[in-house]
Amino acid sequence: MPWFKIELTAAKDAKNRQSEVQAQFEAAFLALDAPKEAALFGTTFSGRRCLYLYFSPAVEIYVKSLLNRLGALPSGRPSEKVVLLVGDAGALQRLQKGEI
Repeated sequence: MPWFKIELTAAKDAKNRQSEVQAQFEAAFLALDAPKEAALFGTTFSGRRCLYLYFSPAVEIYVKSLLNRLGALPSGRPSEKVVLLVGDAGALQRLQKGEI
């Protein structure tokens, strides 16, 4: 299963859009009783022109309609440094170990 990604550009608009995406995903995540394998990660703007939001592959199983509505596209796993935005506290560690 692929990862999914949203690319956000223009710092001000990206921060607003990130907040919207994060809030929508968090609501769905909590409504599903916080599935351990579903997570949202993001990059930062430090030295970049855009910000990327990455959804773990399991998100497609739980909320495919949300991914479609948000315009998330299939992607490879993140190759740059990311932070956990929404998900199980151990998700970032599992990502770093290649487990998700």
